[in-house]
Amino acid sequence: MSWLRRLLQRQYDLARGVDADLLRANRRRFKLAAALLCLGLLFAWIAVKIPLPPILNVAATILIMLLMIASFVLFHWAWAEQRFLRKPDPEPPPSILKD
Repeated sequence: MSWLRRLLQRQYDLARGVDADLLRANRRRFKLAAALLCLGLLFAWIAVKIPLPPILNVAATILIMLLMIASFVLFHWAWAEQRFLRKPDPEPPPSILKD
């Protein structure tokens, strides 16, 4: 039950505002990733609907791929950081010598 106590303590700390700046930065990262993903999907939809010359079609495809890759990288980064920030502190190692 030690892990449950540590988990509840971490949630209590987060509710009090510990690491608030890191959580805020991570939320901004999620929003930026979502914006890049939406922009990439919008450009892809526009590229399908409007016939472009071949050179512009290649440029649009490269731009769309870069936006999608950047958004997925940011989503993965934000997700990993969120897991790290919500994880409770590790249990201290057992002490051989008692004080």
